[in-house]
Amino acid sequence: MQAQIASYYQVQYNAMKQSGLYTEGRLDRNFTINENNTLFGTWFYYSGWFNLTASDHQYGYYAFNGAILDIINVNQTDPATFYKDKKSGTNFNASMQGVYSDSENVGTVAGYTSIGGSYMYPEQGTFQAGIYCLNAFFDTSRSLPIYMKYELIQNASNNMFQDELKVQYSNTLASAQGAFNATALLYTRVWTNNN
Repeated sequence: MQAQIASYYQVQYNAMKQSGLYTEGRLDRNFTINENNTLFGTWFYYSGWFNLTASDHQYGYYAFNGAILDIINVNQTDPATFYKDKKSGTNFNASMQGVYSDSENVGTVAGYTSIGGSYMYPEQGTFQAGIYCLNAFFDTSRSLPIYMKYELIQNASNNMFQDELKVQYSNTLASAQGAFNATALLYTRVWTNNN
C-alpha cells in the first residue's frame, strides 16, 4: 500500500521539484522544527502589547493574529522541492536561512497586521540574537521587507522548551538596530493560556 501511494504521489513530487517552491516535498519528510540554541521552531504568544479580548479566542486560546510563529530552518526543508524565490523566480542565494510565518486567524488584534510567510535573510547577529530581513513568500499582508529583531532567552541550558523568544518588527534596518521597546513581543515554545 505504501509503495502504491508513493507511486501515485511521484507525479506531484516531480511537479514540486520543477516548481522549487514547496518547503515539504517528500512523503516521508519529518521536520524537527524546534532546534535547540536557535530561534527555529514553533513559538506561542506569551506577553506583550496585544490587548486580547474574548473575540480573539473564539476557536481556542491561540485563535488570533500573531498568536503563533513558525520559524523553519532552510536546512530542514526538502532541497529538491524548495530552492526558488516565488517573487523573483530565481534560485535562492546562499544567505537565505529559513521561512518565517506568523499565524493569521479570526481574532484580529487591534494595531497588529499579520506578516504572513516570509523568506529570512540575516542582516546581523547569530541564531541567538540579531536581525532578519523578512521578504515576501506567501499570504503577505504587510508591505515587505520587514526587519525582525530577535533575542533567544534560554532559561535552562538543557531544556529548550523553557526558552523564550523576544521579537520586534521594524520597517527599516536602522530602527531595528536600536534597543527593544514597548512594541516587543515575547513568545514561548510551549503554549500557555496566559490570561
